[in-house]
Amino acid sequence: MIPLPVLAFSLAPPPGPSLESLPERRVVTTVSVTPTQQANIDAIVGAYEAAAKGDFSVMLDLWHDDITICTWTLHGGNQRILTKSDALAAFGVVGKLDGVRDEVVSATPIGDDIVSTVNRVYRKYGENELDTEIGILVRFKDGKIYRMAEVCPRNFEEFWDATGLQE
Repeated sequence: MIPLPVLAFSLAPPPGPSLESLPERRVVTTVSVTPTQQANIDAIVGAYEAAAKGDFSVMLDLWHDDITICTWTLHGGNQRILTKSDALAAFGVVGKLDGVRDEVVSATPIGDDIVSTVNRVYRKYGENELDTEIGILVRFKDGKIYRMAEVCPRNFEEFWDATGLQE
């Protein structure tokens, strides 16, 4: 068994404050993990680290062709299910933001095929800024992310409502 490392990454450095300048809220989860669990955690972290450097192919290669993602709607806080192609199309609205950053602050394996993470997210659009945490569950199948679910707090919904952005 291997101790779980502290995991951190960012999708893209936004203009404005860095996460380091924001109040510290890191959570460290330490558990013993099996090699399979560690490989899944490393795959998630590696994909986000590559994306932070501009290489999104690692993330896309990690997505199973039949992935489904339970995620949020822009307005109203509802959830919806996206396929791989739906999710790729939905990234367009994120590209309209002035700042985006994501960081895994904790990761906990659940059995050999599920990983639960808490991610700190930063979003900026004009005068609207958000610094919050969201929960993500990921299920692996054949070494790829097969199912993913995101749960976001109310202030995430409020941020998107305030932006007025549409997909």
